[in-house]
Amino acid sequence: MGTIYLLYYDFKHTSGNHAGMAYLSQELKAAIPDVRLVRHIRQGYTGGRYVGWIYAVFIALYLYIVLRPGDKVCLMEYMSGHFARQDVIVSLLRKWKRRNFVLGIIHLPLSFLQTLYGSVEVISKKIALTDHILVFGNQLKRDIHQLTPVPITFAHHYAERAYYRPTPNPYVIGQRHLHVLCIGGIKRNWRLLSEIVERCRNIEFHLCVGDTMPGLAAAYPHVHVYKRLDEADLLTLMQRCDVNLSVLEDTVGSNAITSSMAVGLVQVVSRIGSIDDYCTTRDSFLCNGLNDYVCALQRLSEESGVLETMRQATLEAASRFDKEKFIHTFRDLIGIPSEKK
Repeated sequence: MGTIYLLYYDFKHTSGNHAGMAYLSQELKAAIPDVRLVRHIRQGYTGGRYVGWIYAVFIALYLYIVLRPGDKVCLMEYMSGHFARQDVIVSLLRKWKRRNFVLGIIHLPLSFLQTLYGSVEVISKKIALTDHILVFGNQLKRDIHQLTPVPITFAHHYAERAYYRPTPNPYVIGQRHLHVLCIGGIKRNWRLLSEIVERCRNIEFHLCVGDTMPGLAAAYPHVHVYKRLDEADLLTLMQRCDVNLSVLEDTVGSNAITSSMAVGLVQVVSRIGSIDDYCTTRDSFLCNGLNDYVCALQRLSEESGVLETMRQATLEAASRFDKEKFIHTFRDLIGIPSEKK
């Protein structure tokens, strides 16, 4: 068995946490001795995209030197725009006649990829540089399948359920206002979120949005905005909340959804993208418009029995997102026999 060179980017908002691809990369290395980690340089600053491009060229040169027949490459952030530029790396390797197996993990929906790369023709050419693609949503799998003959595998986005878990001492349901959590700022519909908040003034909203400001939604007294929380504080907030609200423009599969489900938060989400791979009507309300969101939240606020039943269903559903299941899928894709138990 050859060496597996696993290239990952340590994003600031998940750095050191039990979520994101950096943590998963470390866990893959711990589970598979043949994995060698290659971390991209941080580039979240003015001019960072150029530094990232130069660093990608150096990584390509490094791989050109060290790759041997039978070695494999895994790109954990393939086609993520200017971040990491893993498309540059694999393009150079192919230009330099390195034919080693390359697995690319794509996180972004096709609509986002088209915004970044301009056309499906460009996207198709970049995918064709790889030998296999892994995605976190079946809708994205279907979209990419229309563009390329490259094999595509779907796997659920993982959740570290050993860390993200419900509090052992939950409050008594029905004895307080409903608390709703909103995590993340990418591809969110802030206008619609503001309308939901305005219509649900009997509900407490907690917005964890990073550097993204949600506009009018933050102006209401029943809305609490957190720009930055460390992971322990975020987990505590999750454990205090009842619902995870995701008002999305598109989605593939996110750690916000999988981690909050592992904690037991009922999902009120947009019926869009690959959400059906993660949420069902047993554990979630799948919403098409403003009235759907408002009715779902008000029902959960008023009917504690429904909230508790769906909470238990959410915890059961979260078992699909076990990190170990992803590691098993990764082993299969990369050609490593699973360890016998």
